[in-house]
Amino acid sequence: MHVKILNEKFVKEHVRAAHAYYEKYKLDPNFSVIAIDYVIRYIKVIMPAIPRDTEVLYAAAYFIALKHPFSYPNYHTKESHARKFGIKVSSLSWYVQRILEDINFIRLHDDQARPYYIDSNSLISAVLHSITSASLHEHLIKTIVNETLPDVFEVQEKVISTLIENLRIIPEVFRRELQFYVHDLIKDQITAFNG
Repeated sequence: MHVKILNEKFVKEHVRAAHAYYEKYKLDPNFSVIAIDYVIRYIKVIMPAIPRDTEVLYAAAYFIALKHPFSYPNYHTKESHARKFGIKVSSLSWYVQRILEDINFIRLHDDQARPYYIDSNSLISAVLHSITSASLHEHLIKTIVNETLPDVFEVQEKVISTLIENLRIIPEVFRRELQFYVHDLIKDQITAFNG
């Protein structure tokens, strides 16, 4: 119980500190809230360890928040971001990488190989996984009934068309990258379905 209270206090201190940091730089409050959520989740994952350089952590979380697929085209680079905050690019890159890995983001690249990130806890991720699961389930049932072989690419295209063309929750420029992600997701779900 005592450790939990200390952890909650520690997290609240970081919420306040990150908020003050973002206000100091007059950053967009909408992205700041998203970034603070990433800071909280990252800190909870690494506990009982403490972040070495909190300002770089806060800058990295904000960078990730800015690089959502909806921000396309977004030419914001780590170099320009590091300059804005007066931090080293290598330190920023380290924290960006840690956050992306430790709290599990989906990475997509645009047609110029610029990275964008979808939070695995976001509504878009939930919709992506739900549509994939429902489409695959429907497809597998039809293949059993019709005694045909499953066509992963048919399911993949249905999912991607739904996300990009019908719902418009991911821009068209990410179609190719999304194909790889959805393909792997379908393979994982087929394995689970057969297991």
